[in-house]
This record gives sequence, structure tokens and C-alpha cells, in this order.
Amino acid sequence: EFFFYLLEYLPGEHSYFILSPFDIVKAERRDYDDHIDYLIERQLFDEAIQAFVKPPSPTDRPHRHTQQSVYQAYVKYLMDKGDTRKAVTLFSHVYTTAEQWEEQIQRFIQLNQLEVNEYFVCLFVRKGNRLRF
Repeated sequence: EFFFYLLEYLPGEHSYFILSPFDIVKAERRDYDDHIDYLIERQLFDEAIQAFVKPPSPTDRPHRHTQQSVYQAYVKYLMDKGDTRKAVTLFSHVYTTAEQWEEQIQRFIQLNQLEVNEYFVCLFVRKGNRLRF
């Protein structure tokens, strides 16, 4: 039995189409955001954070992700997993305003785990829109 496959390139979209009697598959070049998505999906958060520090080339920069968004995903993963102690150590990378810190402290109060947060709560003084830790 013989199957016929055809490969076509669409220059305007920079993608390939693989045609078979049963399917049409679109293949695109993976960008750096796709790489970070892949790392986050596999819970390789440390590698995802390092991707911002050491990109493979100067042109490979994420557009959808920021280092803070990766830290947020990491904190959410740790909190969902119940590893609150490690999650709290990352708060300074994620929460930058007094309101965000207050929201997280309230969350720990609701979880009855305020003692986990006691070593990591930053004391801050609000001066205009800036915080001093």
C-alpha cells in the first residue's frame, strides 16, 4: 500500500504544510516563548528562569513571557503543591507592591500558615508609589 505525502512551504506565514490523504499538518518554527511554555508545562521552572539570564542568542528574547510571569507560575505551582515555605522565598521576585504583599499575607492567614511567612515578610514604608524594604 502506497501513501502519498506532499510538503508545501507558505512563505507569507513562514510555515510548512504536510499533506496526506487523511490529514493536513501545519509546521511552524518554534519561538523562544514556545520554549519557555515547554519548560513551564514540564515544571522546569529553574530552567525557565535561567532562559532569561542566558538566552541562546541575542535575538532570542521572549515576547509573551517575563521573568516575573515565570516566577508567578512557579509560586502558584508551589502553593498548589503545598510547598508554602519555598513559595514564600520567591515572593520578592513576584510581588512588588504593598497591596500584593498584603493579599498574600491574608492568604496565609486564611490557610492558617502565617508562621511560614514570618521570616520572609518584608517591612515596608510607603513613599509615594515606591516601596522601601
